[in-house]
This record gives sequence, C-alpha cells and structure tokens, in this order.
Amino acid sequence: MKKLIYIFLGLSFFSCKKEIFIEYGNGLEDWTTETHSNDVSPNYNMVFNQNTVNRLDFVFTEKNWEDMQDDLEDILSSTSGPGGGGGQMTFSDDTPLYFECEMYFNDIEWYHVGIRYKGNSSLNANSGKLPFRLKMDEYEDEYVEIKNQRFYGFKELSLGSNYNDESNLQEFTEHCTWSIYF
Repeated sequence: MKKLIYIFLGLSFFSCKKEIFIEYGNGLEDWTTETHSNDVSPNYNMVFNQNTVNRLDFVFTEKNWEDMQDDLEDILSSTSGPGGGGGQMTFSDDTPLYFECEMYFNDIEWYHVGIRYKGNSSLNANSGKLPFRLKMDEYEDEYVEIKNQRFYGFKELSLGSNYNDESNLQEFTEHCTWSIYF
C-alpha cells in the first residue's frame, strides 16, 4: 500500500510540472521577423545598400565601455607592437572579449548585442581606426528573448576600418567584385 501511495504522489508531483514557452522577441518593441529573426535569409540590399551610407549607433553602459577599453589595452600590452621582436610585429594570442551593447539602425533597436574589437593585425596597425566584430545573439543565454537574434538575417557582422588603405576603396571594390561572381 505504501508503494502505491509513493507512486501516486510521484506521478502527481511530476504531472504538475509546468513548462514555460518563451516566444523569441516577446516584449521587445522593435522585434520583427524581417529585422531580428533567423527565419529569413540575409537581406544584403538592406544591410549593404549601394545607394545609401548606412549608420549604426552603439550604446554602452559606462562600465562595459571601460571594460572593453581595458581589454584592448591588456591585449596590446602583451604584444611588442609594430617593429618589435627583431623588426617583426608580434601578435597577442588573446582574442578580444565581447561586451554587451544596444545597437540602432534606422531607428530600430537590436538588444544585448555582443561587440568586440576585431584583431589581430588591425589592432596593431596604429591607424587610430579600429574595426569591430558584432555577434547578434552573443548574450542569448542570459536574455532568452533574443535567442537567435539577427540583423536582417545576419548572425555576425565585421565592421572594417579600412586600415592600411589610404584610398578607403579597397573593401568596397572587393565587395563589388565578389557580388558579381557570387
């Protein structure tokens, strides 16, 4: 009889388990399938529009910005920099860390985006223009509502700084060339 009671209690306990389903983007004002979801193909015409100069704005907390700068300083101080190491530039084995920010494009917000400095040779170029790497769902484990967040279908973006390109046309012409053949 006791076994039967324990079995009944066990079944009652486990049958009361409540599952919570969270719809991605739930509660996020700007979230749409076209702009934020991974259910669409990358929209090259929107992101790489050849007739418009696009603008991305990034908003950091003061602490995240300071931590990002400290991480960069740590990486750069662990290298000998240009000309170091017997005339050779040496690079750090460290990859810059991602930090959280909000991103805006055309007055639309992307939430909890991961941003870091792109490395390694471009970090050591002393150009004063540092490139960034973005990961739209870097913080999805902490913020489940942004699971599989995308930027018009793109999971990641690399923002080049045209370092070592005085013409500022090299990346653009490469893009045009590749878009013809692929």
